[in-house]
Amino acid sequence: MGKFNYPIAIDFQGVVAEYHGYRGEGIYEKPMNGAKEFLQKLKDVDIEFNIFTTEPTKKVIEWMKKYKMPMPVKVTNVKEPAPVYIDDRVIKFNGDFGKLIKDMKDFNVYWKSDKIFKDLL
Repeated sequence: MGKFNYPIAIDFQGVVAEYHGYRGEGIYEKPMNGAKEFLQKLKDVDIEFNIFTTEPTKKVIEWMKKYKMPMPVKVTNVKEPAPVYIDDRVIKFNGDFGKLIKDMKDFNVYWKSDKIFKDLL
């Protein structure tokens, strides 16, 4: 076991692999700039990680091997216990629902300029 009781959880598309929108099952972009070095740094300091994804785990593992990426403890589509989740589609909740609504109104993923909740809240 690494430094934590559980591996940290890192999203695949949009964090480890580039993502510009869904293009079909099993179609993945190249690694994000700096992703390989980041994952290696985690390994170097004994921080274990899982890759979480909605994609087929076998295909993601093949992609990781193709690009010689540092391998996770596992690739999973299950939200497993983790000390932290790293994802490109996240809004951090700090206990204040008023701030959460404001953050939702302002939210967009870095690879798409549209604000998802702009006209809904």
